[in-house]
Amino acid sequence: MSLNKPTTIDDIKSSPVPNSPQRCSKKLTCAVLNKSPLRPTKNGSMFSLNLCDNQPSSTIRAVCFNKDMFPNFETNVTYDLESFKLKKAFSNSSSLELLLDRDTKVSTATSQLTVADHTFNISQILRNETENIRFINLKARVTSIGDPILVGTFPDNKTKRTIYLADNTGHIELVLWRERAENIEFGKGDVLSLQNVVLSTFNNQLSVTSSFETVITTLNEEITVASTQHPLPKSNVVSLETFIVAIKEFICTYTCIDCRKQIDPGAYMESPTITCPTCSTMFLKESTELSNHCMVRLNNKQWFSANTGVIQHLFNWQTPKIKPTEQDVINLLNTKYILQLDLDRKVIEHATPAKETQGDSQEQESPSKKVKTQ
Repeated sequence: MSLNKPTTIDDIKSSPVPNSPQRCSKKLTCAVLNKSPLRPTKNGSMFSLNLCDNQPSSTIRAVCFNKDMFPNFETNVTYDLESFKLKKAFSNSSSLELLLDRDTKVSTATSQLTVADHTFNISQILRNETENIRFINLKARVTSIGDPILVGTFPDNKTKRTIYLADNTGHIELVLWRERAENIEFGKGDVLSLQNVVLSTFNNQLSVTSSFETVITTLNEEITVASTQHPLPKSNVVSLETFIVAIKEFICTYTCIDCRKQIDPGAYMESPTITCPTCSTMFLKESTELSNHCMVRLNNKQWFSANTGVIQHLFNWQTPKIKPTEQDVINLLNTKYILQLDLDRKVIEHATPAKETQGDSQEQESPSKKVKTQ
């Protein structure tokens, strides 16, 4: 029988945030609301849990870097935790989360808590009936799949993709991030079970977004969807025939075949293998591809970002390269292009040389004067 005094999640949350992880001598009885998949790290693997106690509205996150403890936890089961650590939360240094390690004692509690089912339909989500619930579940059909886009700036840029969902009560957007956005395992028309997604608001519009704890499962079933058509996302894409007058911030990276993190190719120029600095995975260089990113300035004095596919069209490359040569840049700045521009995201979506050739334009004005922006 444990001699440790009991504590609650509310008591833990009201504790001072330590500068470094500190061992707690009390016992916490809590239920596992959800459990993330194992995720590779630089030194091994990790997973996280979302926990609640007898106050279901009070939850706390726990992280564990010992993969051997992964089978010890199941969702909707109540455990007694002893000798865990308290640490600064990854997402918010002013709040606490639990750290479970090899010295943490885990046992199934004799009295099991009743865990509420946080499954909602889309109408309930849009009416904000999920307020104060961190993770929610839903089942919906995929009505449309958006293209992946790169957001942010290197080295902190990440991939984002919007999935359009519907059930018999309404329509909503699902936003996927990073490797989930890059490698989807479902298609249009599939019915998905979504567990542990998070409610998000952007431009006064509610959506659900993936988190580290999110689990997406394709179901072998059909569901009826609401008859009202989901409005297409607002588009502010225009076509513009113009010159590029400058280029900067040209970046080249490899992508780890395991954790999908970006890797600077500088250290692997002469090596046939790559070691990922994030998850320590070693793999052949030929098993991944180079990716490019840069900023270009148009004749209208605005800067737009360009990614791998567009850059290949701009430089007339067959494959991505470490960097453009001086002649590549000269050709770029002397060629007129037809560009598809997303004015909201400041992204070049497509590029093709205009039919006019360099020789045809030699008698015209310089690029800085002769192009009228539309």
